Amino acid sequence: MSGICGIVVHDGATPYKEALRPIMSTMSSRGPDGSAFRSSGAAAFAIQRNYVHPEDRLAPSPLRDPESGCMIVASLRLDNREDLATALGLSTDHLQTLSDSALVLAAYHRWGDALPGRLKGDFSYAIWDPAAKQLELAVDHFGIRPLFYVELEKAILFATSLRALVASPLLERRLNQRRLLDFTARHDDIDPFMTYFDGVHRVVAAHVIRVTESGVRRRRYWAPGSRKRLVLKDDSAYEECYRQLYDQAVRRRLRGLDRAGLMLSNGIDSNSISAFAVPALRERGGRLVTATVLMRQNETGELAKFVHSLPEVYEGIDAHAVSYDLERELEAMHGEFFYFGSPVTTPAPAFAAACKTLAKNGARIAMSGMGGDQIFAPMGSGYLVSLALDFKLLTLLKELGPYARSQGRSRRNILLNELILPLLSPTMRAVFQRLRSRPGYDMLALDYIRSEIREQNGYVTGRDAPRNAMLSTGMQQLEVASLNRLGVSMTMPVLDVAASRHGMVATAPCLDIDLVEFCLSLPLEQKVKNGLPRALVRRALRGLVPDDVLSRPIPTIPFDISQARNLEFIRKRSLEMLGRLSGNDHLDSLFDLERARERLAHPDPMVAVSAGRAIRAAAFMAWAEGSNR
Repeated sequence: MSGICGIVVHDGATPYKEALRPIMSTMSSRGPDGSAFRSSGAAAFAIQRNYVHPEDRLAPSPLRDPESGCMIVASLRLDNREDLATALGLSTDHLQTLSDSALVLAAYHRWGDALPGRLKGDFSYAIWDPAAKQLELAVDHFGIRPLFYVELEKAILFATSLRALVASPLLERRLNQRRLLDFTARHDDIDPFMTYFDGVHRVVAAHVIRVTESGVRRRRYWAPGSRKRLVLKDDSAYEECYRQLYDQAVRRRLRGLDRAGLMLSNGIDSNSISAFAVPALRERGGRLVTATVLMRQNETGELAKFVHSLPEVYEGIDAHAVSYDLERELEAMHGEFFYFGSPVTTPAPAFAAACKTLAKNGARIAMSGMGGDQIFAPMGSGYLVSLALDFKLLTLLKELGPYARSQGRSRRNILLNELILPLLSPTMRAVFQRLRSRPGYDMLALDYIRSEIREQNGYVTGRDAPRNAMLSTGMQQLEVASLNRLGVSMTMPVLDVAASRHGMVATAPCLDIDLVEFCLSLPLEQKVKNGLPRALVRRALRGLVPDDVLSRPIPTIPFDISQARNLEFIRKRSLEMLGRLSGNDHLDSLFDLERARERLAHPDPMVAVSAGRAIRAAAFMAWAEGSNR
């Protein structure tokens, strides 16, 4: 995606281009099509341009309206151009002369503060309104195109890239210790606006930020929330509606392209994208380029055979296998904390490797199946919990057996660990875990923070309290929580950074707002049936996606625990980090790294992975406090 940045001053001084130069230089990989700068009064905006869709070349931002003096800089792909033009009274001929940025600026003049809720697509933008002396910052519904900002004494500075923003000499780069402790304690979503640097904030998904001389106001313009369940005639009606919306979501991202990229696994979501992207591109003589990442130690396994079969499965696909050395790639990514501004780099290494191959083969966008599971939440055990909360006990008993078989576990194990335990009070849950002599993952995470620091920061029982508060409100709150975790997590910004390294734009068709709204309104029986989650998807895509892909169960294990397959590397890498951290008194006052060292050798993967997480947090702190890069 294009990289945007800007500064607005409050004391009447003139913003200088030099203030944005370090930020622009850091974002140079985002600008394969050049850069631009524009200033007007108290505001100065700049952009590193990446032209992907045809409209991007029509009056690209930064733009200034000569009548109102309003100025915009944006990185966006609008999916409802025609609807906006109709509402604004613009003719089809006039619309064809407008870039997406120009259309958004015209819409701002009509709707003002209500603008973000009327937009569909992937977007981040900044608009300076000199009459109101107001800066408006907004990002799309799921934060696919990120934006960060910092309040200075007499100005506000913003940028697409966190790394670029903290590179500015106008602010002192200081670590946000509380945020890092939240990461260690697995309180990842306590304050989604916070970053790992003091004073630097993110514009959270589905939020608009308005900045004036009197301060900063935040507003959420969309939320999953409660909605009426969609009632259609029969299963075939749901299937047809789903196919139409999925096809629309993919085509929106292919607008004007003759080559597009996709990180393709043998899972449902990326295969679904292939099924719709291949014929859409073929209509204009284009091709879908795919990159499937293979672990170096498994280059002849099941996934490799799947890649070789792709040209037969999807006629017209340009399939590539990417050899991927986990240890080498993670070593490089962990050595670049500053590139991400976070101790979190997963799943960046694999996605970056795929983007490199896609870019070499002429693709400008990198699609992924991100969000496919979340939009069908609750799934798996979450679905069973939702049935219990809604007192649908007969359905619960009917679904319990098939779900247990699909996971290769007993009914007793499912009932105890995924139905009873999550609904216990925090105190009762802690007691039960101690009786089993196996503390929960959340309690393990807290063990690596010194007790006095836990008390100072209010860490008592991990995430049990907020989780149980959420569960007690019912099934639709499970849906909200699932989407919120996706939108406020580091996942989408990490994918954006990984793609931008190769001049590409990351996007996720599963997070198309119309498709998401449809999935959120589905009745429960369209989500899970006979123990298999995403029942509607499996029916609707029959004949479009290989049967062995559609029939595969989806494991419902936390992502951190799924890393257990790479456990030996995690242990090795963590021990290397510990060697560099020895003798750091400040770290020792915060983290119990000796306990983390001991638990790295624990036979339970959950325990070892939790220790690796704590060590990574300490290593990030050491880097941030000791580096002047």
